[in-house]
This record gives sequence, C-alpha cells and structure tokens, in this order.
Amino acid sequence: MKDMDSLWQGGPWEQPEPHFPPPPPVVIPAPRTKHHTLPPKKRRRKWWGFTLMLALIIGAVGLVALIGNMPSDSELARWFTFQVPDEKSSSTIQREVEEFVKPDLPQAQTGTGVTLTLLPQEGRPQDWAELYAQVRTSIVSIQSRGRRSYSSGTGVVLTQDGYILTNAHVIEGSLEVQVQLWNNHSYTAKLVGYDFAEDLAVLKIDAKNLTAARFGDSELLRPGDAVAAVGDPMGYSGSISEGIISGLDRDMEVDGVTMDLIQTSAPINFGNSGGALLNDRGQVIGITTIKMVSKDGDIEGLGFAIPSARVKFVADRLIAGEEIVHSAFGITVDRRHLEEGGILVLNVSANAGAAEAGLRPKDVIVAVEGRAVSDTGDLARITRSRGVGDLVDITVRRDGKLLDLTIPLVKAEG
Repeated sequence: MKDMDSLWQGGPWEQPEPHFPPPPPVVIPAPRTKHHTLPPKKRRRKWWGFTLMLALIIGAVGLVALIGNMPSDSELARWFTFQVPDEKSSSTIQREVEEFVKPDLPQAQTGTGVTLTLLPQEGRPQDWAELYAQVRTSIVSIQSRGRRSYSSGTGVVLTQDGYILTNAHVIEGSLEVQVQLWNNHSYTAKLVGYDFAEDLAVLKIDAKNLTAARFGDSELLRPGDAVAAVGDPMGYSGSISEGIISGLDRDMEVDGVTMDLIQTSAPINFGNSGGALLNDRGQVIGITTIKMVSKDGDIEGLGFAIPSARVKFVADRLIAGEEIVHSAFGITVDRRHLEEGGILVLNVSANAGAAEAGLRPKDVIVAVEGRAVSDTGDLARITRSRGVGDLVDITVRRDGKLLDLTIPLVKAEG
C-alpha cells in the first residue's frame, strides 16, 4: 500500500482546520487604450507608478471578491482525516461526534403525516440527457450561514409543498439557510429535523408546485449498475457526473457510529453533499454524503451515498418528530463466510426477542424475508429500513433441518 498519511473525506465529521493551499492570484488584464501617435517619455514615466498602484488595487479587490465566494475555512474543514487502514488496524477518526454544532433555525411543524415513498424499478433505462431534463428541477442549492462562516451544499425536493432532503453536515451550526431552486428563486428554510449520526436533515420551505423527486428502492441495486450524481460541486449548480455502483453495504465506522453506504465511481466533490444519486430510470436511490481522496491524488472514484431505504426510515421519523432509534437482531454472528452458505449465530442476547422466538447459538441463518443471506451486510439491509419492534421472518438451518422463525427487532446497543 502506498504511503498516504491521511485521507480527506466530506461527510458529517470534521477535522479542525486542515491545511489548504492559498487561493490562486486573480489576474485582471489591463484595459485596452488607444495608442498615442507620439507618446512623450516623461508622461509615460509620470503615470507608471499610478497605473501600477491602480492595477494592484483592482487585483486586491478582485481577490477579496474571489475569497468571499469561496467556502470558509470551517466549511472546508468538513473534509475529515482518516488513518490509512491496513490488515491490522481499522480507520479511525480525528474528531469526536459530539462536537457537531447544532443548527439554530426556526422550527417547522412535525407530525404532518408526510412520508417518503420508494417506487419499484420501473420504465426503461434512459440516457443521462433525458434523465437530467427530468430531475433537474428536483435538485436545489443550499446556502447555510453560521456565526462566522457559511457552507454550501445540495438538496433534493421530497414533496411539492416544500419538504427538502439534505445532509445534516450541510446545515451544521447554521443560523439561516437559503434554498435556491433551479429557476434561481430563493426561500428561507425552516428545520423539520436532523440526525447527525445518519447525516440526514429535512428542511421545509414555503413553496408550492415544486417537482418532487422520484425515489427508488436501493435494495434493488447491484454492483455494476449505472448511476449518476447530480448536485452543486464547487458551486457549479446542477452538475451531473456518471459512474457505476462500485459496492454495496460499505461500513464506514467513525467513533462508534457506523454508516452503511453505497460506494460509487460517479465523481463527487465539495458541494455535492446532500445531492442525488440516480439510477438509470431517473430515481433517487441514494443521498451523496462522502468523498474520499488522498493528498497525493492516488485515490479516484471513491464516493459514497446513503441508501434510499435508510433515507426513508430516517426522513419519515424526522418528519413525524420521532427519535431515530437504531434496531438490531440482538445476536452476535460469525463474520466469516460459510462454505455451505448462511450466517452462523454465535450468541443470542437473553433480553432479545430472538431468544424468545427460539433462535439458538450455532443456528445458521440462511434466509431473511425470503431472501438468501451470506454475510452481515444482508442483515444490515434489514435493520436500516426497520424499526424497533418490527417483526422479521428468518429461516435457519439447525441439525440439517430448516426452521422458520419470526424475530422482533430490538434497540441496538450503543
């Protein structure tokens, strides 16, 4: 593995004040002037100092304007540093999750009954030009102003009456949030709710007749499927970048918080946060949240998005005004793959409903909700879209026989 002291990652966790090179100088060409027929040498020397001073003043003003339009240091710090993982160690984060600065925004009404609907994969695959024309009006720009800085990102229209999805880190520490539509109309947003560990937030603007995005089911994705990211990278609003699904169920663990993400090769850059990851039907199957890069540029095409199944689970509860509670099976399993397939149960918590349902150590889970399973990612797909108390049907192999059990999910520890 190449020596990389650190990876930078854009997502909900930060490292304070990483080093960034100074912005490039602004070069403003001198204005064109008519040539004098016989320019006197003394006059040219007389105005030389004044012209130089004027050029420096204009350049300084231009530089200030450029810097004023760049993200602030605190916003650039939203890229966070990982220790390079190896065979003996896992990634570690340099900043505590508890350091998230809560937004101070007007509160929107909750408990309105609004929910996110995941559609089946329907229609024929279309080219990206056709799909972009359909989804462009469902993608918004978000400007967040804090006490000493501002941040920018992307959002996705959830409903026609102004519910907007974005990343929680986009609105971190904000005192005011502006949502700008594709037609440049801007609205001041209220906060419905957010969950920092999930890196999701729901905003509400006072608007009507918006174009709501169509959300697809991330559970139907396969590695190799064509996808595209739409957002505002580096302030270039409404940009689209093409890629594929590089992997599913990628665990990103930071200070004990694990995000189960979609990996994609679609280019994602600063400002894409909170934007849409589309399938080739134009459905949103993920909310972009993280990009991984190295200082020496050796890493390319490592972007991550929150699966739409998890987005629905979190967004529905935020809109309802409910706490986000992580669910679990209440069991410990062997991460190693079994030759005969399935997942070996090592331990069953005495307080979990799994024990009451009859699940035992040494049982092998071979199917969940009728779908064959082979690793812990298959179990994670269930827990990220279900809540505590939800019933899950599983099939286990015990002493060469198959048994069907129904297990209630419990609150995850930690």
